[in-house]
Amino acid sequence: MVALSCPTYPGFWLAALSLAFASPLPANSSSPICSPDAPEGPYRITEDCIDPMFTSPVLTGQIDEISLVPHRRVSGYFNGTKVDFNIYLPAAAVWKGRFFQHVYPLQNSTARPERVAFGVANGAYTVSVAGAVGFRADAATAKFSRKVAADYYHPRSDHIYGYVYGGSGGSYSVAGAMESTTGVWDGGMMLVQGIPVSNPNNFAIRALGGIVLANKKAEIVDSLAPGGSGNPFSNLSSTERAILTEMTALGVPLSAWEDFDAVGLNKTGLLNNFTPLVSGAIQERDPTYPCDFWTKPGYLGTEESELGDIFRKALVLFNSTIEDIIYGNDSVPVAITIADVPANSSTRGLQFAVYNANGTTAITGVLFPQNKTISIASGSNPTALDTLERGATIQADNRLFLSGFALHRHQVPPVEAGFYGYDILRDGNAEPLYPQREVLIAPIVSSGASGGVSHSGNITAKVMVLQTLLDNDAFPWHADWYKRQVQKSLGDRFEGNYRLYYMESGYHYIESPQLDPPDSSRIIPSGGHIEQQLLDLSDWVERGVAPAKSTNYTISEGSQIHVSGDAATRGGIQPTVSLTVECGANRTQVATGAVVAFQVHVETPPGKGDVVSVEWDFKGEGIFTAGDLGSISPSVDVSTTYVYEEAGVYFAGVRISSQREGNPDTPFARVWNLARVRVIVV
Repeated sequence: MVALSCPTYPGFWLAALSLAFASPLPANSSSPICSPDAPEGPYRITEDCIDPMFTSPVLTGQIDEISLVPHRRVSGYFNGTKVDFNIYLPAAAVWKGRFFQHVYPLQNSTARPERVAFGVANGAYTVSVAGAVGFRADAATAKFSRKVAADYYHPRSDHIYGYVYGGSGGSYSVAGAMESTTGVWDGGMMLVQGIPVSNPNNFAIRALGGIVLANKKAEIVDSLAPGGSGNPFSNLSSTERAILTEMTALGVPLSAWEDFDAVGLNKTGLLNNFTPLVSGAIQERDPTYPCDFWTKPGYLGTEESELGDIFRKALVLFNSTIEDIIYGNDSVPVAITIADVPANSSTRGLQFAVYNANGTTAITGVLFPQNKTISIASGSNPTALDTLERGATIQADNRLFLSGFALHRHQVPPVEAGFYGYDILRDGNAEPLYPQREVLIAPIVSSGASGGVSHSGNITAKVMVLQTLLDNDAFPWHADWYKRQVQKSLGDRFEGNYRLYYMESGYHYIESPQLDPPDSSRIIPSGGHIEQQLLDLSDWVERGVAPAKSTNYTISEGSQIHVSGDAATRGGIQPTVSLTVECGANRTQVATGAVVAFQVHVETPPGKGDVVSVEWDFKGEGIFTAGDLGSISPSVDVSTTYVYEEAGVYFAGVRISSQREGNPDTPFARVWNLARVRVIVV
């Protein structure tokens, strides 16, 4: 950050403010206190009430900065909480009476520079909050930001428009904001939306697919890659076919399995995060589940089947003896060595229990079989570490970890809740196929993350949802389920207050920068799409300009979302793109040194901008080079050629973008798509 003096800005205000600390700003004593609508329900936050948890905002600093664009950053926190915030104010000459607020439970309060720059370019100040779970801290900051902005800009209008948006865990916060506040924000956007069956169930679903289908990874990937058969079921055993059918019906995008490691293995941290996200939830909410899984009928741990055998083969359960204790500089144990480790023992998800004269204690760590060492995790229970002694028995055990892979089978929601993807786990009488647990964990997680709302769909402001079609963390059908909730709640007000857009070739990423290779070869960034939706949302609210109608889509195979390849039929705001080689095919085989001709056709939905760029990645490495677009137009056809000098299999790709104003120079609101073909060079 570079401090500067900017003459177009108003002079320093709040003169009593110290750059290090400021006294709390007292709430208006005449304002009502916010409270829940019903006992045990979420708080109802209005524009006038004072949240009793956030009564004293404290300003700690203000500074003129330039990070991509000039702005003033105002920093502060709420007294008595862990919530801090930053408000990024553009110059008065460019401000248009609005703000954008991105929310996410794990973000820090420093907004990404491109978010600030987008706000400045579109007349908005930017609000960023850290330490918030649910929506109340975000709401308190949004309301306080209006006071800050009013003091700074002295606007003619009494109302400052506000828009809240967030993805993944942040989508829960937006759901809370839209269902349990009035007058705080004028609109909201949920991105890659989570619902009350998403977490931890989605992780369990993916893990089950991964452990069962891993031996057929190569065949599945090849079938789903461009120019493949398109049928990943063809080479599977009956057990494998049944599991892939279950995964597909539950909502894992079938096409996402092309990146098998990301969906079912550990490329994106599924297995590393499984212990805190799934095992931890089981321990907290249903601690008897692992024992039941391995001892009672109806669970895979006891099932006499090929699937049950897979789980029992993966089981790690052994005792050993502590031979030595290794201490750190502060005389705290950092590792132990043990006498024996069975051959081929998996190290993921292990729990360790130490048995000695003092009883049984648990330690957290990672097993390294090659040197028979357990590295003790920092932050382990000091009491447990004090009981470690040479000669004590230690048990390693992954029963909790493995049992979580089938958790979703025993967490089937009620039929009346409408979560239709779970019908695959019900019989012909709509009864669950497997024993059900008394506690449904996912709704508890959802309620906590959203501030207590139920995802009823009873929204109080205009809402847009952006859901990506390759998302294996937030399944695409979950957004359709919420759309149905909104339809039921709003009735004939639905069309005037809600939109759902599906984005092709998008994943769970929700940031503006391009992805890194090689993932960028098949996944597009969604940041430009988000930016355009924010602009459409603000036009909808402030000027009454209706946005594009929701994406047209169909649902098959239980819960798979499909969109048309025709832009006018699909609707929404994303351009469609097709790439072919050799007479309209999606694959070709050529000799080394031969010229390969590619043809591209791109269309934007009617009235939704022009195609402004085309980029090529002939080797499928995720490294794109700008190509000749020809004219900027809503419909573009481009042809090019390439010579492959080395034998191999290449997934050549083209990436295109559209921009609502047809501006090829702006970095903002670029809506992307891509297409690929298979080129076999012999």
